[in-house]
Amino acid sequence: MTKRRGGGFAALLGIVLLAPAGAALGGEEGAGPKIDPKANAALRRFCEFYGKLKSFRVNVSVTLNMETQGRKIEETQKCRITTQRPNRFSLRIEEGPPTRLLSTIQLVSDGEKLYTYWPMGPQKKYTAQKAPADFDALFADKLTRMATRSNMVNLLVQSDPYEALMKDSREGLLGMVDAGIQEFEDVRCRVVRFLAKNAALEFWLQEGEQPLLRRIVITSSEPGRATMSMAVAYRDWSVDGELPADAFAFTPPEGAKLVKSFFEKPPHPLLGKPAPDFTVALLGGGEASLAAHKGKHIVVLDFWATWCPPCRKVLPILVEVTGAYRDKGVVFYAVNEGDKAERIRAYLEKAKLSPAVALDADSTVGRKYAVRGIPQTVIIGRDGTVEAVHIGLLPDLKARLMKEFNTLLAGGKLVD
Repeated sequence: MTKRRGGGFAALLGIVLLAPAGAALGGEEGAGPKIDPKANAALRRFCEFYGKLKSFRVNVSVTLNMETQGRKIEETQKCRITTQRPNRFSLRIEEGPPTRLLSTIQLVSDGEKLYTYWPMGPQKKYTAQKAPADFDALFADKLTRMATRSNMVNLLVQSDPYEALMKDSREGLLGMVDAGIQEFEDVRCRVVRFLAKNAALEFWLQEGEQPLLRRIVITSSEPGRATMSMAVAYRDWSVDGELPADAFAFTPPEGAKLVKSFFEKPPHPLLGKPAPDFTVALLGGGEASLAAHKGKHIVVLDFWATWCPPCRKVLPILVEVTGAYRDKGVVFYAVNEGDKAERIRAYLEKAKLSPAVALDADSTVGRKYAVRGIPQTVIIGRDGTVEAVHIGLLPDLKARLMKEFNTLLAGGKLVD
């Protein structure tokens, strides 16, 4: 079961503000927030209004200013947001250059499919998956919350906006006050101000029959570190009105690629290709040469270093599994990246391990094998083809290695 996370006060500041959340939000231990009854009543009325809406459409503009370590950053963005209960949602960015700080994720849920478009640098990717049943489920996902972190519209579509906003108030809210009536673009607004350590957040709520959200202002100033202000303006509200026929239609942008996940890693560039040859010195004397094993052995290379915690967990597994297959024709080299020989010997003695260690002091072999992170385990078939590349500590590494060795020893392939 997915735990619903509405994104309360601490979440708003922790996600939107760029100052560290602990510094920006720390209240007095054991002391509850001081809530102004007038401000609380205005906030409840506002939340009840949005909780009952069937649909709305609004244009949102965001301006972010930040100064940190003498650098000033300003970013702006405009988007259009359309919602219709229970699960139709559209967030389209209409103006704004590529941004470093504001979210560039765009969402469209037509009620059956949820499309997420995320331009990542020169890459344009989108996903298509089954639409969540309602807005609570939609914004339980971290990525969809990221999409709305700068416009905060996810708060307005929760089944209980007040609970979503206030549920974690004890973690960071010092007080909530009524800041009186102020005008924004000739509209009279009741300003509800939330106060936290080094930070403040204001909701500007239209006076009258409809307490429409007109503006959100966030300010943060952490002494000696960073100052930030963000102003979000909401214009051209249309509530419970007729929506355009294409309001929830998604057309992939030109050049965009459909992917299963934004976090899929591309295959290693050597996978299925001839393994680069090398000859390097071994720790105990002699040399390791890949060419000497072609046509005879399956070769396993583990690129590692003594200072790398995941490497220290992977290496014993590789020693154990390759040792069990040694008599079947599996050869193992622990290719050390840059450690001095004395340090390697001391580590192996302490760990009670005795693999054949190839000394890649200047990472010449590592560069040939496109090593970007360690540990990297490479399995090379008898014919000299790179059959598998594992990066990092895999939870099922031992079982996976055994399955891969059995396949190769039986004459099979791991790659097409």
